[in-house]
Amino acid sequence: MESQEGNEIVYDLLLDQAWSEIPINTTQYFEDWVIVRYAGTQNVPQQLFNAWEILRWSVYNNTNLTSSSVPKSILELEPSKCGLLNRGGHHPTTINYDPGVVVQAWELTYEAALSEKSLWDNPAFNYDMIFLTRQVLANAFIPQYELLISLYNNENYSIPAIMSAGQQLIDMLLSLDTVLGTSECFQLAQWVNQAVSWAHGNSTLAVYYEYNARNQITLWGPNGEISDYASKQWAGLISSYYVPRWQIFVDYLQSTYPDAYDSAILHQRMLTFESDWQQTLEGQRNVTAVADLRHVLLDVQRQWPQIWRGSTRYPDAHTSAEYPLYHGDFQSPIGPTQSFG
Repeated sequence: MESQEGNEIVYDLLLDQAWSEIPINTTQYFEDWVIVRYAGTQNVPQQLFNAWEILRWSVYNNTNLTSSSVPKSILELEPSKCGLLNRGGHHPTTINYDPGVVVQAWELTYEAALSEKSLWDNPAFNYDMIFLTRQVLANAFIPQYELLISLYNNENYSIPAIMSAGQQLIDMLLSLDTVLGTSECFQLAQWVNQAVSWAHGNSTLAVYYEYNARNQITLWGPNGEISDYASKQWAGLISSYYVPRWQIFVDYLQSTYPDAYDSAILHQRMLTFESDWQQTLEGQRNVTAVADLRHVLLDVQRQWPQIWRGSTRYPDAHTSAEYPLYHGDFQSPIGPTQSFG
């Protein structure tokens, strides 16, 4: 997230290095950082040190100097049947690490909270748990997108198969939106509220500021001059902007045979929606977590077991005192269980 310092360890390491005459030992630095990061936790579980060590030598160790270290997730870009994957230059999408290592780091971080439950009361831990889950889902979105395009380009064009694969994409985005909604730090409403607050009660200014706040993170210009440049993975933005865009794309694939695919027509449909979205002003709203993170993470694991392989934690492994939402009249905040393929 440009200019938002969301990736905190990067900025801490950069500024500390500026005051050191010798190269910092990143192994020791990450270990010390974990202790400070989760201050207040009586016993920092070993799993957290292991998780951050995995991230240190993988995600935070980009050796591909021809590609950006911080790529754009394709779910944030205007949908298309080509040109989204392994892209360099503007809006790069190349992932310079094995996505599986992020899943490993997620598993270790989650297991740490199972052994030290006080971590769930630590704001920094909750932030990191959401951040890791966000990245795992964003990475998992890629093979599901590839499946959809493969089905579309298949000589045995099948509308039911495309519908099924397309729905998987939409469901994954909705899962992501639910995860992000567990924190005020990852919500569109927070961004809009801050913009509107600068109007100081002037309704005309409030409309102007909200429009610009919405435009800046989406089209950024009347006609998308630098569309998606400042895209964000925020609850509310996923569900109200990215989900409809991908739904337009899926619907188009279902109704248009491959040899009739017209990117210009599809783009115009997208732009019509995007322009209308800029004008959908809601003003200031209350910003609260929509669900408990622990419950949502359990539900997401149940919904996407292929992502987390053998680490899936089903509710019956826990007591009702630990996870009361998963006993009795449980209602999933995300929806019915789905899986890849």
